[in-house]
Amino acid sequence: MKIKRTIVGYDKGGNPFNVDVEIELTPEEICAAHEEHVTDFMRSVLESDFDIPADASVDLAEEAFDKYAEGEGFTEYECCEQVAANYEESKNL
Repeated sequence: MKIKRTIVGYDKGGNPFNVDVEIELTPEEICAAHEEHVTDFMRSVLESDFDIPADASVDLAEEAFDKYAEGEGFTEYECCEQVAANYEESKNL
């Protein structure tokens, strides 16, 4: 996948200039970026909607993503609900 962007910069005199850049991402890089984006979203959901502490949300978000990636039809949010419920159950043992 190629991404083309124009970046605006300024020289030492304060004059604007444009630089056209083209970045090509491999399929692996695209997948990694997607996983990071979704995992960050899940971490935010776990902390805000389920009051999961930040020190636990990283691992739980990765667990939720793994469940989501299994492709069993669960939404991202449903995976967060499931790992949050498991976390709460484990605290009560």
